[in-house]
Amino acid sequence: MKIMKVFFVFIFLLCFELYANDKWPILKGPYLGQKPPGKIPKIFAQGIVCTDLDEYGCTFSPDGKQFFFTRTFINPKKHVIMVSKIEDMCWTKPRKVAFSESLSQGEPQFTPDGKKLLFGRLEKGADDKLTPFIWEANFSDGQLENPKRLMAGMYATVSQSGNLYYTDVSLGMDKGDIVVSHFEGGKHHTAKVLEGGINSSYQDAHPFIAPNESYVIFDSNRPGGLGNNDLYVCFKKNDGSWGEAINLGAPINTENYDAIPYISPDRKYFFFYRAGDIYWVDARIIEDLKPKELR
Repeated sequence: MKIMKVFFVFIFLLCFELYANDKWPILKGPYLGQKPPGKIPKIFAQGIVCTDLDEYGCTFSPDGKQFFFTRTFINPKKHVIMVSKIEDMCWTKPRKVAFSESLSQGEPQFTPDGKKLLFGRLEKGADDKLTPFIWEANFSDGQLENPKRLMAGMYATVSQSGNLYYTDVSLGMDKGDIVVSHFEGGKHHTAKVLEGGINSSYQDAHPFIAPNESYVIFDSNRPGGLGNNDLYVCFKKNDGSWGEAINLGAPINTENYDAIPYISPDRKYFFFYRAGDIYWVDARIIEDLKPKELR
């Protein structure tokens, strides 16, 4: 018992020293020690993750011990992947991921098995036009390594079966289509545009696929929404086809740009972007929208 007391005193003093030297608060527990939200969205980790800069596109490692997100720096403007992790029982101050220094990149997403981190990178072609590409990096022993380019596209998530869902912007950034590249025979095949209510003649982007592929959340600027871009969900029907798009409604959607969805690995919380910040809310709002015949 005495040894345990000494241990906890040591940890407290270590965290206190970090705070005193760096003005960084002591953050312990899940989700950077933040109080969980209810069914009203609130800014996630204000002053810690969300600052005066623009933050968006986030993901937790499956064990919940690392949190990656995107921060937009200015002068010069550049999108950078940041990470906060648990070290000595405390969450660290977010720092830049090592390979996120030279080019604009962001919107990280873990694969369900936690072995890879997907992210986007803007690359300049011969005509100086910026094109988004999907990249992946291996994740082993808490470290990222060997990043490599997968394909042209934007914001990718992967199901448990390995199917890759992403935004095809080959017709331009203002006209996105949500597509899936099925994983069969150890490789990804030619992407197919998703049917049902997912795509429209407008911009449909940033798909988050449920690990079991029972639903997909995305954002769209199609008519009938509450503002700029709204968040929608489509559920897979019993026959395997996709249902109609359901607007998540208020208070999730507003007159602002509401976009870039993500569900935490424990399926408890729904994260999204709005007006420069990352918001989170109880993920049961998704289940509440599921048609009765699918419950």
